[in-house]
Order: sequence, then C-alpha cells, then structure tokens
Amino acid sequence: NLDVYQAAANRLFETDYHMPVMFFTQLIGLAFGLSPKEVGIGQEFVDAMPAIQKILDMAPPKVKPERRSKNALPMPVMPE
Repeated sequence: NLDVYQAAANRLFETDYHMPVMFFTQLIGLAFGLSPKEVGIGQEFVDAMPAIQKILDMAPPKVKPERRSKNALPMPVMPE
C-alpha cells in the first residue's frame, strides 16, 4: 500500500507528509452507512481516523422523515 512508502519518500525529498491512504471501497462503505471499523479503517500505517472524523462531521444531519397525517388517504396495496 502507498502509505508504507511515505517514510522513505519523506527521507528522500526531506518532507514530512503523513497522508492517510484509503481504498475507494472503504469510502463507498462509509457512504452506505457502514462504520469505520466495519470497512477496516484503523489498520493503515498512517492513521485515517482524523480524516474520517472530518468527513463525518461535514455530513449533513440525518433528517427523520415526516410521518403521514392521520387524515391522509391510505396508500394503495397491490393484490397478491
């Protein structure tokens, strides 16, 4: 994985990067509501949790759907 070589690249180029590397499948899992632990976040060489926290904090709050009014018309049901 690319984050394994960051220390060598930092030495070679005299930089101090510590960039987390995540797979797009991990990000898709997060987008579908899986927890960071479920998608394997926390096993990388450079900690990805600060980046994940920032992403999750920027997510819009979940809106609870409104309940239908008791006076609303019933929904049609398909016959079996």
